[in-house]
Parts: sequence; structure tokens; C-alpha cells
Amino acid sequence: PFVTGRALDDLRPRLSFSPDYLIGNHGLEGVPDARAITKRTDLSQRVAHWKAQLASGLDLLDPGIWIEDKHYSLSLHYLHARDPAQAARALRERIAALSPPPRVIGGKCLLNVLPADVGDKGSAVRALLASAGIAQALYVGDDQTDEDVFRLSQPGLFTVHVGHDDDSAARWRLHEQRDVER
Repeated sequence: PFVTGRALDDLRPRLSFSPDYLIGNHGLEGVPDARAITKRTDLSQRVAHWKAQLASGLDLLDPGIWIEDKHYSLSLHYLHARDPAQAARALRERIAALSPPPRVIGGKCLLNVLPADVGDKGSAVRALLASAGIAQALYVGDDQTDEDVFRLSQPGLFTVHVGHDDDSAARWRLHEQRDVER
């Protein structure tokens, strides 16, 4: 299985293989009942509304900030902002004004804006394991969005955080990406 925050339409062309299971958009695409969830809750309309609110005047705030629209979620990138810390604060203020309030998950110079009332990577992995009848799995992640999986109390789930985050709920740690292959 491949689990990512990317939208599936963005991810598929990047892969040189076809995994048996492909879960995207932080668990909102590719899991059992994911289509029903996204249709039932009109997530794309909600996200489009948020994007319109957030985009208004964004270039005046800082031209280095950009919005990645993943249809069911947004990522607000501020790596190239003049002052990334100030940009993050300003974006959080804008996000706090959104209605309905989204779930916000930080990342590496980005803020993920997701519907608060539907799935996440943890619930997606749990659903996938149950529907596929998988008793044991290895989950390796390097981002805050992976913490939903790391916090699962799922028997047979072996979790590994890559990086130097001591606050991770993963059971095991690796310091760098190159350590994963070893």
C-alpha cells in the first residue's frame, strides 16, 4: 500500500509502478467508501470555498506563498515566503476565519487544510487493513500527517518515523530517508 497526502491524480503519473493499494489526499481518496464519503459531504465544494477565501489578497500578503488545490484538501506552501515564520502565522489567522472550521496539519513549510469531519491517514490505514484482511503492516512516514497512523493501537502495525522528531507517536525511529532502504 502507498499512503500519501498528495491527490491521486497528482500521484499516479509520478509512480513507475502500480501499487495494489493507493491512498491519497490524507486518506480521503482510495480507501473503501472514499467515493461515498467525498460525494456525501460535498467536500470539493467546501474546499473550493476555502480556497477562494484564502486566495483573496494572498499575493499581497507574500508572493512566495502558494496554494496547492488537491480537490478534497489544500496545502498552503510558504517555503519561498520572505519571512516563513510570519507567513505561517498570517496563514493560520486566515485559516481560523474559515467556515466550517477545517482541520489544520502542519508540515515542512506548509499547512494542510482538510475537512475536520471526515477521514485521515489513520482511519484510511485501519479501513484498508480491515477490508484487505491484512493482519500485519509496516508504515513508514516522515511528516506530521503520518501521526494519525502512528497513534493507532492496531495490532500488527509496525510504525516508523523518519526524522528527528522526538514527539512522534511512532514505535520506531530512523534518522534519515536513506536509512529506510537499509
